[in-house]
Amino acid sequence: METVLAADRQHGPLVLVADVDGAFARGGPGDAERLYRVLRDRRHSALIYVTRRSIHAARAYQTVMGLPRPDVFVAERGSSVAPGYGDAPIAYVDRELDKRWPGIAAVQKDLEVLGAYIDELPDTGQRRLAYVPPDGVSPHELADVMASALEKLDVDVVQTGDGTVDVVPKNVTSGFTVDRVLEWMEADPDWVVVAADTLRHADLFRPGHRGIVVASAEEALRDRLGQRPEIHMAEQDGAAGLLEGLKHFGFVAPNATARSPRSAQAHDEQARQ
Repeated sequence: METVLAADRQHGPLVLVADVDGAFARGGPGDAERLYRVLRDRRHSALIYVTRRSIHAARAYQTVMGLPRPDVFVAERGSSVAPGYGDAPIAYVDRELDKRWPGIAAVQKDLEVLGAYIDELPDTGQRRLAYVPPDGVSPHELADVMASALEKLDVDVVQTGDGTVDVVPKNVTSGFTVDRVLEWMEADPDWVVVAADTLRHADLFRPGHRGIVVASAEEALRDRLGQRPEIHMAEQDGAAGLLEGLKHFGFVAPNATARSPRSAQAHDEQARQ
């Protein structure tokens, strides 16, 4: 963990992995912009967004919320990955995920026995299917029935917490896919900081990676991670909490404040003259 001196982290590489729906998007006006300028002003930095949304929905959310474009999206419980810039696939990670997915057609075929008992949702990725239980059936009951129908396939049947049930590749999680992305980037663990606010993203906090838990995080996540010295429990929320954590770990000077958009523009114009 201490392979890089704290004083050197302010100038070295940084890979920030953030739950975009909670850890990054929340906070006061301008917090995300200030954090983005800290990342942009570093010579070597990368931003990875983690989300339960589809890639299409994640891109739309990022645009609507005015959030900085990431280098990589890890979406749909880790079953989908895409670059933030351009449309070229990340072949190294896609191959690893494809090895663990029997295919949409195979899943749909084995679920045919349930007939009208399930309702498939649209706008899912190439390695995930999502279903809504019928009236009078709980997500837990639907998950049990689906798991029985799919027992011959290597898939996980997961309750999402919002009333739907997902079918995803076996043992593939956001943490698994982020690890594959970091391998593809050839990122040293000492460069990596992860941030999240919900228990479902607890597996992002791998041993060897520093982590930030923002102020509004679920108590269950705090209880899970509270005793680990490499985890910072932020007093602030959203992007402000992330900036607080980066200062705590030495990636940003303790007294540093990101330049305002106006001062940054003036600096850039001066540099061009």
